[in-house]
Amino acid sequence: MRFLILLARGPNWIEDVVFHNQPFMPEHAVYVQKGFDGGNVILGGPFMDFSGGAIVIDAETEEDVLAFAEGDPAVQNGIFTFSLKELYFATEN
Repeated sequence: MRFLILLARGPNWIEDVVFHNQPFMPEHAVYVQKGFDGGNVILGGPFMDFSGGAIVIDAETEEDVLAFAEGDPAVQNGIFTFSLKELYFATEN
């Protein structure tokens, strides 16, 4: 199953601090990279306007994706909130 994790600014987002300097961004980047290295995260990154970001991830169950999203240090610390959408993919490489 393939899912989209949509990340949005959370309650602890600090206004007037650039995206990459927000608290827990280095930990967030390492966490997502580990998912990528493990083969589950397909792609991820911030939106061009830095209002949030997205992660495309493959998992056996929605609960696995929920656990991944909830394990993100930036989510755990309120820098991001998230929502999940299951993707129907009609084409892929």
